[in-house]
Amino acid sequence: MEETQTNTPPDAGTPEDETAGTKSNPITPPDDGNALEEKSVFSDNAENTETSWTDSLPEELKGNPHLKRFKSQNDVIKSYVGLCSMAGKKGLMPPPEGATQAEIEAYLSTRRGGVDSADAYSIKYDHVKNYGLTEEAYKGLCNDLFNAGLSDREHGNVMRAFANLRNIEKRAWVEENNANCERALIEAKHHWGMDYEAKLSGVKQLMNAFPEAKKILTQAGAQNHFHVLDMLSRFAEIASEGGAPKDNGSSPDAKTLDAELEKLVASAAYNDPSSPGHQAAMSQFWKLMDKKASARS
Repeated sequence: MEETQTNTPPDAGTPEDETAGTKSNPITPPDDGNALEEKSVFSDNAENTETSWTDSLPEELKGNPHLKRFKSQNDVIKSYVGLCSMAGKKGLMPPPEGATQAEIEAYLSTRRGGVDSADAYSIKYDHVKNYGLTEEAYKGLCNDLFNAGLSDREHGNVMRAFANLRNIEKRAWVEENNANCERALIEAKHHWGMDYEAKLSGVKQLMNAFPEAKKILTQAGAQNHFHVLDMLSRFAEIASEGGAPKDNGSSPDAKTLDAELEKLVASAAYNDPSSPGHQAAMSQFWKLMDKKASARS
């Protein structure tokens, strides 16, 4: 299913009795690093933090004894689905095999509890658009849930579970990124020796001079690898010495370099590490950044 982005149904429970956020948005906000600080070689935060899947839950739920037997968010969801299945056996019975289309539609309509279309669910696209979902994908998801006969409350539970899983994925990424940061700094100390402080300071100054490059590296977590850090250190040394020697040809102006960088950063080869041309694209990126540094000197 394609991935997209999304208020609380009348029967879905208010944010006060759900694991949601506020009255205006029943979906828990994306984990932007507040729950777990994200580390970078560009900053000075290098302490480890032990985490649990329940850390992203509201305070009133974290210590709930009913959650102790679950090892992950997925286990909770599976248990909930199982309970829903058991409830269905004693409640509204699905139409028998061979039922007419009209009978099936009547069953689904009753099961939905008043939701008459896929866009009538209370949780909207704006509530989940920050979770990596496109509007088209969200509409497709709502159509699938509507056709399956999900009520407003069930739709809300699915979207909350989706949001929580996305937060868990974000935390996992941050944890891996932080571990990479610590390893990169350990390697830097080993390889740079007495020059460690000076080289690291030079890298930070270089990145402050090129905020667009710093943003790209940080978003990808690429700066937290020693080979990247070492390359940045070399660029910092070149910049501190007045720039790299200019070639015999004419140097491109800043606008041309910016245009080339913009095109490269938007390319599939640059953005996809599994692409055969990814390494070449990264090499071209740093060549262009070197030219920009030379042009400014």
